[in-house]
Amino acid sequence: MKDDRELLLKEAIELINKHSVTAYEISMNTDLSDVGVQKIINGDTKRPLLTTLKAITSYIKEKYENSTFIQGSYSMKTKINPSNVESFEDFSVDDKLNSIYNLAYGKLNMQEKNILFLQKKVEKQDQLISKQTEKIDELIKLLRKQLK
Repeated sequence: MKDDRELLLKEAIELINKHSVTAYEISMNTDLSDVGVQKIINGDTKRPLLTTLKAITSYIKEKYENSTFIQGSYSMKTKINPSNVESFEDFSVDDKLNSIYNLAYGKLNMQEKNILFLQKKVEKQDQLISKQTEKIDELIKLLRKQLK
């Protein structure tokens, strides 16, 4: 008999594959690391924590399967498939607006996270450049002393 963790792991992997979600995307939208999520996807982590699996499945279900984003939290009110334009016409104006808001807010949120991620990378590179510049300056001083 399979326990909750095994069932949730199977569901998480199925959702990841179904929606082609990357470990990076999950990590940018949850508190999970991309490396940890990738290990789960690859099967390297055999028994991930239940809370980790819940975070993965919740994120994917909310974003891809039945989400309407309202005031900073997901609401399970409406199931809208963006790829089916005809079905979109059948929804109420509120549901249409909420779906559009969800898409726009989700993209904005992802862009903000990408910007923060890139800013951190730039800061690290700046630190490395500063250290290298200091080393170069020291070497120049040593060379000048030796040339005198």
